[in-house]
Amino acid sequence: ISGAPVKIGHTTSETTVNDNLTVTGTTTFSSAQVGQRLTIKNLTGTSETLTAAESGKLCLFSDADGAVVTLPDSGDGSLIGVYYDFYVSVAATSNVHRINVADTTNEDIEGYLHVIDGDNATAQATVANRALNSDGFDAISMDGTTTGTVGTNFRITNIAADRWYVTGHLIATGTPSTPFVAS
Repeated sequence: ISGAPVKIGHTTSETTVNDNLTVTGTTTFSSAQVGQRLTIKNLTGTSETLTAAESGKLCLFSDADGAVVTLPDSGDGSLIGVYYDFYVSVAATSNVHRINVADTTNEDIEGYLHVIDGDNATAQATVANRALNSDGFDAISMDGTTTGTVGTNFRITNIAADRWYVTGHLIATGTPSTPFVAS
């Protein structure tokens, strides 16, 4: 039926779709969506590589031994809009928690990370660390103290081929330092 609304079901029953459903246009929900939950990915291995299919996941750094995460290669431009949220739930006490781009020759991380001195050990309680596309930063490294510890949270989004944008907050102890790294 073209141009006319189609109603399925009624007020006292449920409607189940047992196959694929394609919606073209805007989807509007008039009540809560039951069952929608954020997917959590625990980063407990020493080396993890994220995929585009994992976009939108909350990635938890949850191992004191540290974890190294590699973002998918965004060079062909097909990942625009892919994003990952990160949260440090356990401080790295050996090694570091680190996020690398896949192609350190061409890909860059840009944006701002607001660092908060969680123990007020210095007169400079907060600092905004900036990474410009021209700076050549290709990693974020959190050492468990001055460059990021428990409570650190941020989002990394692919905004163009070879460009990842980061924004968020790092919690530091001691004198806050930049977490941005150029290989």
